[in-house]
Amino acid sequence: MNSSALSYSRLSSLEHGNFVGGRARLLPLLGDVTGSGIWLSFLCLLLTASAVRSLRVPMGGLLVHPYLFFLVPLLFLVGPPRITGFPRRALTGLIAFEFFYILSIAMGRLSVDEILKIGAAGTTIVSTALLVRTKADFRAAVLALSIATTILSIYNIISGGEMFGIGGEVDATKVIANKNAFSLYVLPALLLALNLLLDRTAPKTLRIILAACTLIMTVAIFSSGNRSGWLCAVCIGIMMYGRGRRVRSVIVMSVIVLSVDYVVVHYTDETVLERRVSQTVAGYSGDTVRIDIVAKSFAIGVEHPLLGVSPSELPLELARRLPSEGVVMRSLGIMKMVDSHNVILHIIGGSGLIAFGLFVYLGWLLWKRPRFFSPYRDELVGRIRGHTLLRMMMILWLVRGMFTREVLYSPSFCIGLGLCVGLCIIEGCWRRPTLTSL
Repeated sequence: MNSSALSYSRLSSLEHGNFVGGRARLLPLLGDVTGSGIWLSFLCLLLTASAVRSLRVPMGGLLVHPYLFFLVPLLFLVGPPRITGFPRRALTGLIAFEFFYILSIAMGRLSVDEILKIGAAGTTIVSTALLVRTKADFRAAVLALSIATTILSIYNIISGGEMFGIGGEVDATKVIANKNAFSLYVLPALLLALNLLLDRTAPKTLRIILAACTLIMTVAIFSSGNRSGWLCAVCIGIMMYGRGRRVRSVIVMSVIVLSVDYVVVHYTDETVLERRVSQTVAGYSGDTVRIDIVAKSFAIGVEHPLLGVSPSELPLELARRLPSEGVVMRSLGIMKMVDSHNVILHIIGGSGLIAFGLFVYLGWLLWKRPRFFSPYRDELVGRIRGHTLLRMMMILWLVRGMFTREVLYSPSFCIGLGLCVGLCIIEGCWRRPTLTSL
């Protein structure tokens, strides 16, 4: 066998699932889930441990997510042979954005925590995308992510379901700091699970399991008093209705909506829902403050267009400009911080307009519909659906990011985005057309 044939054989082996000496089919029940797909599913299950503060690993005063200790080595093992499959411009845009983001931190109030969080977010997206090698890998990861977030949802309902009148908010010293953080964990899994639930090519048993997980996650989201979580759940439902366009899909979505409505009406405290709705319609002090934060954050970005005031310094700067929210008293060692509550404003005010421009450029590269070339209808449909799912995840990310900057570092959203990019890669969305495909 000549060298070119040997190289092709190795490449084919990598593409079809061999992973560090593993076999393409590890177990008969798993179908064509590869070794990297098994690792990816394991990482998704570890998301449950990330939500438990006592299970995070303390390092230098930081609490590190457990899945990162497995993800980083896997990136070096899987990345080199498959990195060419990642859209080159998007990868360049991601690296450039993170470079300017970290540079703004270094030039301002240095925060190692902030640097590690943004670095871990980018690493998670790229590594997750590269670990997806087959559709079975993608499905196994979605199932694992759904199981992990379903466990968190059950705990949230039992321990902190505000509308169930059980315990208000979850104890911050145990699991998930608050209801806002809870929705950050669950929403990406809900979108991916619903998408796979409506996929007619997915195994029936898998869809039954995902249907149960979807119902529990949805009930958990609406059992909390998190209005932004409700909005995102409704947004997911609208996108799924638009994706389905089939009688079966509409029936499935309708059953889920009616089931959730029945649980909320008959087993929850409706006064919580009524109070949240009236606050949204009439407005209250928190909404007024957020309007002021929008104006101040944008003004800070305009005044410091190159590198902003540093993401770690932005809360202090907002506190100085919003005296009603508290005065920064350095002489007494008291520093009042005001969060931007918006990922876009956080980037503009914290990192400047250059980083924001790179962020927009990265989003446009992923959003732009590639030119699909395929003589086979199934391949063409798969590419369109894969890229549509990526667009839906980006919409969900943006809607949720309008209410919190933490979406930028959320492990669940990073894994969700990585899974969508990985699905697009294996579907050939960014593959250059060949003569045989034209």
